[in-house]
Amino acid sequence: MEKNYRPWGFYENILVESNYLIKKITILPSSRLSLQSHSYRSEYWIVIKGKGKYVVGDNKFDFSEGNSIFIPQNVKHRLINDSSTNIEIIEIQKGEKISEDDIIRYQDDYKRN
Repeated sequence: MEKNYRPWGFYENILVESNYLIKKITILPSSRLSLQSHSYRSEYWIVIKGKGKYVVGDNKFDFSEGNSIFIPQNVKHRLINDSSTNIEIIEIQKGEKISEDDIIRYQDDYKRN
């Protein structure tokens, strides 16, 4: 699997189909993904390593290994690693359009659009 590096860590695509994608995401310590939403897909996260926080809508929650999280289409969300170890999740994207272009960023620590 090819690693796709980002400022917060990296991801690896496991399975790519026309209406769903499965990827493994690694979030480095003291990092967080942008606050974002997706117009064409929902996401399911399964935490396989680590603990941290996530935001869905206006709510913030703690998570740890074994938790599963559903992110509906068009809902703002973010993953936060406030620990000293990597977090690993399996993400399943499901929708009519699966593309890295389907990201609307509201807040981003790394100044991306």
